[in-house]
This record gives sequence, C-alpha cells and structure tokens, in this order.
Amino acid sequence: MQSQIKHPETDHDKNFAQIASDFAHEAVADKKGKKHCKWVRLAARRHLDDLKKQKDKDVYFSEWHANDICDFIEHLPHVEGAWETPTITLEPPQIFILAVVFGWRRRVDDLRRFTSVYIEMARKGAKSTLTAGVALYCLTKEGENGPEIIMGATTGE
Repeated sequence: MQSQIKHPETDHDKNFAQIASDFAHEAVADKKGKKHCKWVRLAARRHLDDLKKQKDKDVYFSEWHANDICDFIEHLPHVEGAWETPTITLEPPQIFILAVVFGWRRRVDDLRRFTSVYIEMARKGAKSTLTAGVALYCLTKEGENGPEIIMGATTGE
C-alpha cells in the first residue's frame, strides 16, 4: 500500500530536515552531556548512522515527510495567551523528534518506520501543543482511512 500523501512540487517554508540534522550533530558532539542527555545523544547517533547506511536498509529518510509535519505544525495558530508570532514555532529538539518519527519510511510501502513514540520532557515543554499538532496531522494529512489517535497522560482528568 503506497502512502496517499501528495507531494507538491513547491518547497516548504524552511528546511526542517536540515535543522534536525544540525541538532543531531550538535547532540552527538556533546560528549560530556552538558546540553544533551545520554538518550538524546544516542537517538541522534542512531539517526546519523542510519542516514549513512540507508541505501543498504529496508528504510529510507524522506526529507519531504520530515519537512511536511514540521511545516504543518508551524502553520497552526496559538489558541491561548499572547505570543510573539501568531503561529506555533518549533524548537530544534521538537523538530528533531518530528523529523525522525515522520521522516523515516519503509521502502516496501512508504509508511512510517516508527508508529509508536515515547517522549519524555520537562514541565511546560509544550508536550500537549506538540501532541495536538501531531494528532491533527495524522488525522488530516496522512491519507489513512479511519485514522485512530490515542493519547495518554500520567496526570489530569
């Protein structure tokens, strides 16, 4: 089954795939862990290693898909409070997460390599905002018939 996402000829506003790659290189270079924890450094190393070996694997990295999810979320408006910009602005760690999850595709069917994701981040890190953007993207842009989106949290009603 091929992905039903249409690939327009136009470019996205930013090269989010490059931002994700720059973040990964920065994380890997932080060998003493002053800015990036062990798990972020390992995820970045895996991403960079997989990029080098992707020609020999059953998966590949699609810059278009990585850019599309980030571009979609950055066009969503803020719904509460006063902000510098009218729309959401993703930070490099968020771009890295989204690019890895949505950019890696299986060659056999062009679907996402990763279908389950665990993200751990500090309070006030925009987890709900990021998750809402991902849910809207999966619901409206991936072309799946009857998409099911399940979210969980450890606290709250």
